[in-house]
Amino acid sequence: MMALASFLAQAASGNSLTAPLFNYGVIGVCLIALSIYYIRKDQKYEKRIDEMLKREKEFQEEAAGLAEKYRLTMEKFSQTLDVVVGLLKIQK
Repeated sequence: MMALASFLAQAASGNSLTAPLFNYGVIGVCLIALSIYYIRKDQKYEKRIDEMLKREKEFQEEAAGLAEKYRLTMEKFSQTLDVVVGLLKIQK
């Protein structure tokens, strides 16, 4: 364990031939960590977008159902009003 710690300290100091390789290795690990982070972040974003689209679709279906219900109610109201107007004409 101490040998590894001394190797890392020596490599980080830049006094050996392994320093550039060590630095490239650190950069590579950082780039891999960043790529994993952004992949996960994108997956979470796509999941939120899918959920939002699902909620929007449900809302559109509900709105269409309510519009159809409103149309049917107005038709019945119009028919009832026609009957009432017809009865009023008959009474006069």
